This record gives sequence, C-alpha cells and structure tokens, in this order.
Amino acid sequence: MSTNDSSDKLHLAYATDKGYLLLATVSALSAISQTSDPAQLVFHLLDCGLDEADWKRFHETLTRGDTKPTVLRHRIGMGQFEGFTKWRGSMGPYARLLLPEILPDESWCVYVDCDTLFVDDPLRLRACVDHKAALQGYPIWQGNFSEQWVVDEVCAWFRENRGKDIENGTLYINSGFIVVNLDWWRRHGVKDACMDFLQQCPSAHWPDEMALNDACFGHTKALPAGWGTFAGYALRTPTLHCVHYIGCAPHKTRFNQMYGFNDITAAWMVCAQTLLGLSVTEACGVPRWKWELGRLYNHLLRPIVALGVHLPSLKGTKLVFLLQGTFVTRANRWLHSPRLWTERWHGQA
Repeated sequence: MSTNDSSDKLHLAYATDKGYLLLATVSALSAISQTSDPAQLVFHLLDCGLDEADWKRFHETLTRGDTKPTVLRHRIGMGQFEGFTKWRGSMGPYARLLLPEILPDESWCVYVDCDTLFVDDPLRLRACVDHKAALQGYPIWQGNFSEQWVVDEVCAWFRENRGKDIENGTLYINSGFIVVNLDWWRRHGVKDACMDFLQQCPSAHWPDEMALNDACFGHTKALPAGWGTFAGYALRTPTLHCVHYIGCAPHKTRFNQMYGFNDITAAWMVCAQTLLGLSVTEACGVPRWKWELGRLYNHLLRPIVALGVHLPSLKGTKLVFLLQGTFVTRANRWLHSPRLWTERWHGQA
C-alpha cells in the first residue's frame, strides 16, 4: 500500500458539471451533517465544467460555520473523453477513472455520485474497506427484484462481447457509490483498461459502469447493506447509511400515479430545506401546492399498500415489494425529521 496515506481521513470524490452541482452540494452537506468529525472529511470536487462562481459557492457552502472539512478542486480535461457516450447529458461519470492520478498519495477513496444522501456517519466506511478488493459497492441485482431485462441484457452482453460470466463469475457493482482501491487500480492499469473498453465497446449500455466491472472482474466485493442502496429499496433496508437516487433524481422529481411524491424523495427535500434553506420549488421546480397534493396522495395510498402486503394474491409479488419501498415505516420515520440534519437524530426518544 502507499506509504504516504492520510489514513485517518475519508476522501470523498464527486464529479460534476453545472447540471449536477446542486445534487453534489446536498450530498456533501448531508455527509458533513452526519459525521462525528467533519475535520476527518476531505472532499474532492472533480470539476467537469464549472466556473469560478460555482466553485466558490460550493466551497463556501461546505466550509461555512464551524464545519472544518477539507474541500479541494480538481479541474478535469474533458477532451480526453471525446466521443464517449454521455450519461444523462453529462460526461462527468468518466472523471472517476482518473482518481489514481488525481490522488497519487492515497491508497483508497470513495467515489460518490451526486444523487446520493448520507443518513449516517460516512466515517463508518473506514471499517468496511477490504484492501484485497479492487472495487466495493452496491451489487445491483443481488437479493433484489431487479428488472430481469437488465440482468439478462448485461449478462448476455458480457458473455458475447467480453467472454465473461458476470452473473455467476463475479459481483456486478453499481459504479455510483464505490470504494476505490487506488493502489490496485494503479498496479493493474484500470484507467487504461477502461479507456480501451470504452473505445472498443461503444455498444455498452452503461459505459463507465460496465468498463469498471470488466476491468475489476473477479475482484469486486459488496459493501455492507445500507451503503449506496438504491432509492427504491432504501426504505426496506434495516440499517440505512447512504441512499443512491438512481433513476429518480430528486431535483427533477415528478408526480407519479403509483405513489405521488414518494417518501425517500421527501427525505432528500427535508435535507435540502434544512441545510440549504431551499423551498420545494427552488429544489426541484415543483410548485408547492402540487408537492403537497402529491404527498397527500402518497399518504392516502399507504394503508392500501399495507393491506395488500397480506393479501394472498399480492403477497410476495414484485409490485408489493417495490411499493413497500415507497413508504416510511414507524422504524424509519426519522428520515423526515429536520432534526436528522441538525442533531443526527435517528428516532431515539
């Protein structure tokens, strides 16, 4: 391992352009508010197209008051990714491939997608690190009612294009919340392997994620349950540490006929309101009246779903499984309390 490693500190890297800066700010603030020691946090902003005002606002927001984390900026030359597929309009996801050279003196770090929310002390991650694993994160379909077409398509693609059995040969890790073994990446040339993959495999559906799983094949490992948990499963997780709003970015939330505005999105909104002083409209563009009606709609559906769980025709179905993940329970109602962000209160009396 690297000898010049500030092992007592937790290095959190975010890659963002202007489109995801608000999400990155909320996520980083949630980490600061939940940690037992802000001075142990080092935030690395991988700047994928920000201006000076963006950087100044981000830095000042994270270091205001008595919080003393370290916040560093790394400008990324995005031209090196020219021709690669954009992900939701952004080239930012590719910046994570540069982490071994951006952090040359560190043995490991945590890459965090902007659409995440810490609800527990991020410093707990230090006890989760396995220095033998190249990549640790959230295994997408292990133990979940994943969309079968995703499983089939990814596994078939790897068999046909890379000759690898992803389903049975290794854990397929989501790339949005990962512990990165920087030493392993350097020794095995992960960046170059991923760049080659991205140039050779333009048909990859989730480019940066599939490239990382290919380069780290056989050396991936799941983080303990609750870290980087997808929003759709978060409220079913007994111990929740960090939510990943994959596919349902809260700053672009829209009314859904199945659940209105769901409880896990409301948790993000409470954080944005408490720590940044944003109104619902400022945070996501939804008028306040529409948000309130959508939340009422959600509350009215809750007892119906609670009943459906016990009906023989619905019990154990994917629909009930997913809908259960939409509603808070008595055990995790603390996610909607502003006290979570001011007192690190988790429902204790």
